[in-house]
Amino acid sequence: MASEHDPVSAALRDNTGCVELSDVGRAAVFRFALSTGNGILRQYRRGGLLGPVFGDRFLGNRMRHEFEVSLAWYQLGGQIPEPLGVAWRKTGMMYRGAYAARQVDGVTLLRYLQEDMPLADTVLESVGSTIRQLHDAGFWHADLQVKNIMISEGKPFLIDFDKARRVTLLGPVLRSRNLLRLRRSFEKQGLSLDNFATLLKGYGNLAIPGWLACLYRLRGMSAGLRGAS
Repeated sequence: MASEHDPVSAALRDNTGCVELSDVGRAAVFRFALSTGNGILRQYRRGGLLGPVFGDRFLGNRMRHEFEVSLAWYQLGGQIPEPLGVAWRKTGMMYRGAYAARQVDGVTLLRYLQEDMPLADTVLESVGSTIRQLHDAGFWHADLQVKNIMISEGKPFLIDFDKARRVTLLGPVLRSRNLLRLRRSFEKQGLSLDNFATLLKGYGNLAIPGWLACLYRLRGMSAGLRGAS
């Protein structure tokens, strides 16, 4: 990390060396050069109805939270882009800031499946196994979906630990919520549920409660109706 101190610090401090990649929803995303490879800087911004009101301000220090949870998973050998640093500023009760990680060259799982890339079944089982490792270590991902899983050289990397948390024991309900959220993203993006079934093979044994599966099914139907109206 010592060799990356200067570019990471400069990017976090005032966007020095950064090239903007996107400015959509909850973050503005930039790329900056490292001594080896590139880094990604994400400036936190609110999306949805609260976006125009609060902009880039949050009541909690979400940047520091994401950094700490991501670093804990990375240090356990988790497949996540290497966390590089975090910066924040507090004004009154509000926080604003940015989070930096090493760039992983690859595509999202969504694009991987849409473009019918090779060894899809092997990759999907590897995704399931990676999620199982995350859960077994006590980490719960708040937004597990096909756009938050990167595939690089056939290996999956989980991203966006913004609202993730670590608990002492991750029980079947929390595990199932993550997987059902992921299944819903398969459906929303028009991906085959056969692919999701292959992913579950990699995850291994888990008895998803029937009532919870029904609830997520109803939520998906409700979202579909709202989109069609």
